[in-house]
Amino acid sequence: MIKTIFAALFLLLFTAVSAAAGSSYMVTFQTTDCNGDTGIASVEINHIYKIETVECDPPHQAAKRKQVLVTSKTLHSSYDVFTVDEKEAINIQKQIQAYMDARRKLLENGSPIILYDN
Repeated sequence: MIKTIFAALFLLLFTAVSAAAGSSYMVTFQTTDCNGDTGIASVEINHIYKIETVECDPPHQAAKRKQVLVTSKTLHSSYDVFTVDEKEAINIQKQIQAYMDARRKLLENGSPIILYDN
């Protein structure tokens, strides 16, 4: 009876952890094109590939912009690209770092489950 209860609790916990691991954390940010047009985007944080500097074409070459490359869900081996200003790129990087810190803390402080077979 006790083994059955422990097995049921383990299965319930495993299902909850699997569901939580499958859920994704979204990052929402303001996009800004080289010409100053703005918009908004939301992406899954674990799909962000990298953030890199981009040069704007004349007459907007003075604009400082970054590109956020996000792994595409529709095309294999390609990226969706979002242009942001430098301030927004820093905000995205801070959100990524906070997410990574939280995941690391969760892994370090997690309680292991030990099953005994008597």
